[in-house]
Amino acid sequence: MFTLGEDALLQTLLLTEESCTGNQLPNEALTGFCQKIASQFKRHPLFLVKRILELRSSAAKRDQKMSFWSVEECSLLLSVTEGIQEPRWIEVAERFPGKSSIEVRRKFYTLRQEGVKKGKWTREEDIRVLVG
Repeated sequence: MFTLGEDALLQTLLLTEESCTGNQLPNEALTGFCQKIASQFKRHPLFLVKRILELRSSAAKRDQKMSFWSVEECSLLLSVTEGIQEPRWIEVAERFPGKSSIEVRRKFYTLRQEGVKKGKWTREEDIRVLVG
């Protein structure tokens, strides 16, 4: 298990090394890099390689989730799905390069729920639900 401080140091050292080369270190070069810095962590270089790959993987997943939608894309999504009871998200996603079917589905439901009030129910709303 790596501490937050170790993760930060590892990422800093990796970014420094990569800024010297101008590119992300390929996986094959990580072993040599980790052998150079292993003494700073008092860990075996292969543990450092594994941790770097984990950090890269989680960063890629985080970046994938951070896709932004333009107003035009939102409008297109609503028009493409208009009147469809159960959209086939894989087919809908084909119209949005770089976005997964899950991302498209999530955005669709987010757009549909923008007018939905969030928060505590008012007394009047409680009464309407109980009365029917």
